[in-house]
Amino acid sequence: MANISTASGYATFEADTREVVQQLTEAVKPMSENDSYPTDFRWDDDRWPNDEGTRVRVGFVGFGRWAYCENVQWMPGIVEAQNVPELERERWSVLWDFSDMESGCDFCSNCKILIEHPAGVPVGQSTLTVLEDEVYARSTEGHSLLRYPSLY
Repeated sequence: MANISTASGYATFEADTREVVQQLTEAVKPMSENDSYPTDFRWDDDRWPNDEGTRVRVGFVGFGRWAYCENVQWMPGIVEAQNVPELERERWSVLWDFSDMESGCDFCSNCKILIEHPAGVPVGQSTLTVLEDEVYARSTEGHSLLRYPSLY
């Protein structure tokens, strides 16, 4: 069986309109239904929209296959499978900012990954940019360097 990491942090959904942000947040909900590596978005108690509704920051806890970064890489495919035409026509992005830990492989990490979708292209052509990926040995540095240790 694969090692499973535990991640916690925030996903920030952004688009030009409130409607696209709402469609995008609906399109990622199947990530919560994954039997092996679910993501528990805190839609009700840790959701922070801006006044216009064009940016929403949502807390989450998730279980990753080896590392939670893999779950983030799956996100465009999950969104594409929802077949929402507006999400192909419009520009949107999701910034994943999280800490991850896997005791069996002795690692902790802080990550920021940006997924950007330009208007008018298939969702599968969204770009993924790793903005930050700091990895630490859990046994020597423990949780002291994690950005979101309180969610573990």
